[in-house]
Amino acid sequence: MFLMRSRKQLIYFIASLILSVTILGWLFSTVPVSEVLALLNNADRRAVVCFVALSLLTSFFRMLRYRLLLGLSGEHPARLPLFLVVLVRNLFSDLLPARIGSLIYIYIVNARLGVAFGAATSSFTLAFFFDILALAPIALYAAFSSLSSAGLLSPLNLIAGALAIGISSALIIQILPWAFGKAASVLKNSTAGSAAQRCGEVIKAAQQDLWRIRKAGIYARVFVLSVAVRLGKYLTLYAFLLALLLPRGFTLQTLSFSRVFPGLCAAELAASLPVSGIAGLGAYQGAWVFTFTLLGFPQDIAKVTSLAHHLFTQVWGYSLGAVALLILLVPLIRKGNAGLSAPGS
Repeated sequence: MFLMRSRKQLIYFIASLILSVTILGWLFSTVPVSEVLALLNNADRRAVVCFVALSLLTSFFRMLRYRLLLGLSGEHPARLPLFLVVLVRNLFSDLLPARIGSLIYIYIVNARLGVAFGAATSSFTLAFFFDILALAPIALYAAFSSLSSAGLLSPLNLIAGALAIGISSALIIQILPWAFGKAASVLKNSTAGSAAQRCGEVIKAAQQDLWRIRKAGIYARVFVLSVAVRLGKYLTLYAFLLALLLPRGFTLQTLSFSRVFPGLCAAELAASLPVSGIAGLGAYQGAWVFTFTLLGFPQDIAKVTSLAHHLFTQVWGYSLGAVALLILLVPLIRKGNAGLSAPGS
């Protein structure tokens, strides 16, 4: 079993490495680094300020959603430390393939803020699937805002995709408590050892929290916050795209959100694949260039923005996350009720 898992991980690593090297090699063979730097240097400053504000606001909404879910599990971490945890979570989510880095949230809220593993697991899981569910109305908006377009990325395709995402994620959210209960039962009765049984106990505690959250009737509030998080994320990316292209003669009409949303979404989804590689390098750029070209943008613009946009947004996210992680390591913010992590603050 261990050898099979190691072999699978090795295959994913090799595939992601080949993908990254191939796509980045192709891009840098046709796009001079000086052109990428010039695009960044000439970015519209007002749009950059909007990007920064939207980025922080999105993380704030994500923090509010986690705090709402944790509160129903009897956990009340303070807003500031939890906001810092969100920034660290964002860093690792962008850094590691398939967004598995977001799991760091479970560890940090337990180790630094004293939140029980069960509550951390249930809040993470619900937030994850509500994030997917929240993508559906945004995709529907983009589809109905561009009904006159046609082709591979036609509104009908977007509508079908949005409905599939919405229905499947809603069903998963409904069966989560049952699924967690089954998993806990299997692990607690496992002969694999005490580690599996302890994991089963954590999942059982998470299941109880999931039932408690469902009975509290707050799914609508969680969904609204999730839409705010998801919309904020794409508006943040959109703001920096405007920052790059407004100085190049593009207008708000030619860069409407509904028009560019499929390109932003495709790049983000590509970076979530297991073969996306470190920081999504390669997969992100490939999906960006392919989709924006389909949307009617010149290929040279699609290429240079794929590099400049990803470079800046990643450096911004990593910088915020690194600062937040350093602050969380300060002894004042420690497990328990002391300092900044005092419940009810």
